[in-house]
Amino acid sequence: MLSVVMIFAFGVGLICDSCFAATKEQKETFGAKPGALGPIGGGKGYKKAITKGDFTVATEDELVNALKEAKPGQVVYVKDDAELDFTVRVSVQKFVLELPGGVTLASGRGIKGSKGALICSDEFTTNPLIRVTGPKARITGLRLQGPDPKMRKEELTRIWDIGGADLYYKFPTSEGINSGFSDLEVDNCEISGWSHGGVLCRKARPARMCITISFITASGAA
Repeated sequence: MLSVVMIFAFGVGLICDSCFAATKEQKETFGAKPGALGPIGGGKGYKKAITKGDFTVATEDELVNALKEAKPGQVVYVKDDAELDFTVRVSVQKFVLELPGGVTLASGRGIKGSKGALICSDEFTTNPLIRVTGPKARITGLRLQGPDPKMRKEELTRIWDIGGADLYYKFPTSEGINSGFSDLEVDNCEISGWSHGGVLCRKARPARMCITISFITASGAA
């Protein structure tokens, strides 16, 4: 069966002025251009932004409870100024946020200057922070921040030289979003600090997902 993964206009630490090669003498522009949905990387001017939901939450407990109650077609909206830190829950309880199929988890990145709500974990073993539990889920307008923004190339190379794969893979890896279901959409998000991957899609048949108009940086995989 054909597997299709659609990834449009997202940054992997590459969104910068140097992406555009136009000069005063050279009118032709090379590289990515903003599309009909808004600017590269999302934010201000994004056309598909959500501004309200069936549930509005501002704390960790409120978010957990709303996701348990939400039904397909409903929106759980995290207030734009909210900062939800799940570090302790992940560390002590191995906690994972579960996003049901057909439900949208949203905030207002880019609306009236908002950065969007922050959902984060500083625990290295966060794996994942958000698990999608059904098809056609959507995550939009959020900042999803992981525990490990550093590259660590020299130190991990040293570890590999000392003990090979057995020692190398003792260092924990983190994941932001993990889905085993098709038709996941991640848009207008800022995703960073996930050593294994910011968004992973595993075992979905068909393996369709759309990561679009987002900024993804210091993450192991898209």
